[in-house]
Amino acid sequence: MLTAVATARADDIGNDEIFEQNRTTYGDIGLIEVPSARMAPDGQMSLTIGDINASQWRVGLGFQALPWLEASFRYSHIPHFFDADPQGVHQPLFDRSFGLKVRLFQETAYTPAFAIGARDIVGTGVYGQEFMVLSKRLWDVDFTAGLGWGRLASTEMFPNPFGKLISSFNIRSQNTGQGGTVSFNQLFHGPDTSLFGGLNWQTPIEGLNLLVEYSPDRYLRERVNTHFYTRTPVNFAADYHVLDNVSIMAGYLYGTTWGLAVSAHVDPKTPLFGERIGSPPLPPAVRSPQQRQVGLDELNKQNPVTAVDHGGLSVNLNTDPTNLREILAAAPSSAARDYEIDGRTLAINVEGPTDLDAQCRIFAQIAAASIPGIDTIAITELSDHDGNVALCPVLRRGQTASSATPSATGASTQAPGSNGAPMLD
Repeated sequence: MLTAVATARADDIGNDEIFEQNRTTYGDIGLIEVPSARMAPDGQMSLTIGDINASQWRVGLGFQALPWLEASFRYSHIPHFFDADPQGVHQPLFDRSFGLKVRLFQETAYTPAFAIGARDIVGTGVYGQEFMVLSKRLWDVDFTAGLGWGRLASTEMFPNPFGKLISSFNIRSQNTGQGGTVSFNQLFHGPDTSLFGGLNWQTPIEGLNLLVEYSPDRYLRERVNTHFYTRTPVNFAADYHVLDNVSIMAGYLYGTTWGLAVSAHVDPKTPLFGERIGSPPLPPAVRSPQQRQVGLDELNKQNPVTAVDHGGLSVNLNTDPTNLREILAAAPSSAARDYEIDGRTLAINVEGPTDLDAQCRIFAQIAAASIPGIDTIAITELSDHDGNVALCPVLRRGQTASSATPSATGASTQAPGSNGAPMLD
C-alpha cells in the first residue's frame, strides 16, 4: 500500500512543469505567502503584482536562472510603516528586496524535493526571511512543509537549531538597514524558528488550483503603525490560469483580510502565440519501381473511357465511346491500353509490340470499317522513353494511299496525303 502511494504518478515525478505552479504574493514560486521547493521552467521570466489589505502592494520580478536556481526581485509599499515624524505623519516604506532559492535535491518516487532560500538577501531586512522547504506531489495534490527564520519564525515554535552549534546564530538585528549590501549576520539567524506548509490541489477544472497554507508570519512590524492584525495563521486562496501565461489568485488571509495577486510569465522556449500558418505539408512519398509497376497495372485495368479528352474539332461518331473501347479491345492484338480522340485523329497507346507499323495498319483497318470520322491513326509505345509515334492514314473505300517503310528507329508510316513522310520523333 505504501509503495503504491509513494510511486503514484512516478512518470511525472521530478518535472515541475507538468504541475501548474503558483506564484506567491512575493512573486516567487510557492503557495499563497510561503515558498515551496518547486521551480519554474528553465529560463522563465515573470511579473507579479500582489496586494494585501488593499494597502500593502508588491511588484515582483522572477527569473529562473537555472533549472535549480530561482531569482526574484520585488518592490514593495507599506503605508504608515515608520514612527510619526515631528509633524505627526507616519511615512510609508518603499522597499526593494532580492531573493534566491536553490533546489538541492530533485523529487523522486520516494523522496521530496528540497530547497533552501532567502527573500531579502540584498535589502533593508524588512522582509528578511530564510527557509528550508520540502515539496512532494501525490496525484493532483502538491504538499509543502518547511522551517523558517526571520519573518517566517514569528510564532516562535522552536529554538534556532544553528544556535545550538554557534551562539551568534541566536542574534538577529531588528533594525532596518539601508539596503544594497548582503547582511550575512542575518541569514538563518534569530533565536527562534517556525514550521510552515500547505498544499496545492490541481482541481479537475482546467486551470483552477485551490490552495491552503499555514503561514507563521504575524506581520509584527506592520501592526505597530498600520494596524494590520493577523487572527489566524491559515490562509485560503484560489488560483485560476485565465490564459496559458496569465493567472489570478484571490484568497482570504490571516482571518482578517483579502489578498490578490496577478501573475504573467514568458518562456523563451515557448512561443507566446500559437502558429497560424497551419500544419506543414507531408513529406513526399516516393514509390519503389515495383510499386509504380503495380500502380500502372491497376490503372490499365480501369475503364480508360472515363479519362478520355474529346478535344480538337467537333467529331460526329456513330459509335459511342464504350463501343469504341470494345472495338479496340477486340483487335487481333491485345496491345491497346487506352486511346484519345483529337480532332479526326485517333491516338492509341499500346504496350508490348515492337512493330508499331503493323499495329498502326491493323487499327487503321478497324477504324475504316467501324469508326467513322477518323482520318489518321497515331500509335505510341508506352515503354518507349524517346516518345516515337507511328502515323498511318485511315483508307476508306475508294481511297488510295502509298505506304511508307518504317525507319530503323521505329518511326511510322506517312501521314495522310503524303508520300514517304518521315516518322515523328
